Amino acid sequence: MSRGLGLVVLAVLLSVSIACGDPPTSPSAASISGTWSGSITDSVAGPGAVRVSFGQSGTSLSGTWSSTFFQNPSNNNAGTLSGNVNGSSVSALLTPTVPGNCPFQVTATANGSQTQMSGSYAAVSCSISVSGGLNLNKE
Repeated sequence: MSRGLGLVVLAVLLSVSIACGDPPTSPSAASISGTWSGSITDSVAGPGAVRVSFGQSGTSLSGTWSSTFFQNPSNNNAGTLSGNVNGSSVSALLTPTVPGNCPFQVTATANGSQTQMSGSYAAVSCSISVSGGLNLNKE
């Protein structure tokens, strides 16, 4: 192979290599493991407090939660959770420990420093419509 042709082949290979680069990556999952607490506003039970303990393995979440309502303590609730994190977006299913209580689907977003989170929730597979909002701070 002539030297000129060899340089052309090398230049083409370098161009292709640089143009291809590394494949795009998905955003890394926010690290939200630990205990979070804050306020909750429920369409049925009114204002209250909520506490969530997240365990995290990669993008998968597990843990426990509890809610306390100021106007009517009979609406207090607690249970387990499972879900995932995609970047700063959190999605979790909250399952009450009391049989017959409705599970809740939560969607929330953690801030950049992963010390605050806000979002909304709605009951799933429930005979009544229940929804609300929450604001959490990492303890």
